[in-house]
Amino acid sequence: MSVLDPNNPSVSRAIGEQESRGYEFETSGEILPGWRVIGAYTHMPYANINEDGAFGNTGKRMFNTPRNFGSLWNTYELQNTALRGLKVGGGVLAADQSQGRNLNDFQLPGYVTMNMLASYGLNVGKSKVTLQLNANNLLDKTYYTGTNTDTRVGIGSPRTFLGSVKVEF
Repeated sequence: MSVLDPNNPSVSRAIGEQESRGYEFETSGEILPGWRVIGAYTHMPYANINEDGAFGNTGKRMFNTPRNFGSLWNTYELQNTALRGLKVGGGVLAADQSQGRNLNDFQLPGYVTMNMLASYGLNVGKSKVTLQLNANNLLDKTYYTGTNTDTRVGIGSPRTFLGSVKVEF
């Protein structure tokens, strides 16, 4: 991995050796007819810089690496009704605090975002058409997605609505 040289930010240098260890779980399934759930969790207790030459970061935690990260998403598609094909869903994504850079001199706070969707699938001739609307960061919370190994911090998207049309033929 390369990082910006603290003495000359226009130059990138190799960081040396990094090591991470942890656990990652993911599960998905249909709990009841039409109700689908997917969940994922990552626990990364060890994400350290083992050596980095002359930068002085040996033994510090890697930047942009939260100890805990997870998501849970649910959808329900109506069954056997006049509205068959209508699907609604919601989910959360959460991340722990992480280091802002390898010097570990500032931290990015943890965050939680909530998302929703509504879609409707219908048959048009021999094709299936799905109309979908997603609402991301529903509560319009300010959150920080990471840094670029310097002090430039990425800000997550504000509340966003995205519509799509999918045609399968």
